[in-house]
Amino acid sequence: MTQTPRASIIINNYNYGRFLAEAIDSALAQTYANTEVIVVDDGSTDSSREIIKQYGDRCTAIEQENGGQGAAYNEGFAALRGDFVCFLDADDALHPSAMSQVATAFEDRHLVKVEWQMEVIDEHGRKNGSVVPEKPLPTDDLRAQTISNGPFYDWWITTPGSGACYRRTMLDRVLPMT
Repeated sequence: MTQTPRASIIINNYNYGRFLAEAIDSALAQTYANTEVIVVDDGSTDSSREIIKQYGDRCTAIEQENGGQGAAYNEGFAALRGDFVCFLDADDALHPSAMSQVATAFEDRHLVKVEWQMEVIDEHGRKNGSVVPEKPLPTDDLRAQTISNGPFYDWWITTPGSGACYRRTMLDRVLPMT
């Protein structure tokens, strides 16, 4: 019998206390049962650390001195146990089925990254009707293009950090970042 792959969501936070609970709640509300949530606080001076403590053992909390987003990613990555990894900014939230959809996509062993468009919401949680990136990713197989031309990247098409999930085996080759 094969083991169900584990999803890891790493929330990186620096002084985003006003958004943090929504990010953590969205990570904990995933319909994919085998999901762990790691929250890395990068030296916040606002209410962030108190908010994180309210979640107790429902997530792994890591506190560090301010070292920047890359340092937070590195710390979270060092603590995770998952097979695929989502880096979630503390001012973003995930759809409840995000990790279920990612797990299904990663059944294709050739995939190392899954990405999606993100709906833009304001500070009050209201959708404004736009998405990031504005154009959807091409649906063709990008392997040949990547091999011949390097990774595909176009800001209008490639998603920012919170809109992607990576296979851990790929991240093992590139992290920690400096």
